[in-house]
Amino acid sequence: MKGEIEFMFYTSLTLLASEIGGVRGSMTAFGADQFEEKDPNDAKTLASFLSWLLLNSTLGAIIGVTDVVWVSTQFGIDFS
Repeated sequence: MKGEIEFMFYTSLTLLASEIGGVRGSMTAFGADQFEEKDPNDAKTLASFLSWLLLNSTLGAIIGVTDVVWVSTQFGIDFS
């Protein structure tokens, strides 16, 4: 049982690191392309967009990993 838990833990960390690295790099560039940097209103909106993007991707990663661990402990792994 302990080996299965360690495998699930390290697999989820590896997937999290690889997917977040790829998504953050491309989403930021594609999202920033929508705004005109020379326009003062767009500059403020761009800063807000990037802040919300970072917050949501981080919260999504935390919730995703937490939910996977909770589901595996509640329904998938018997600790007895």
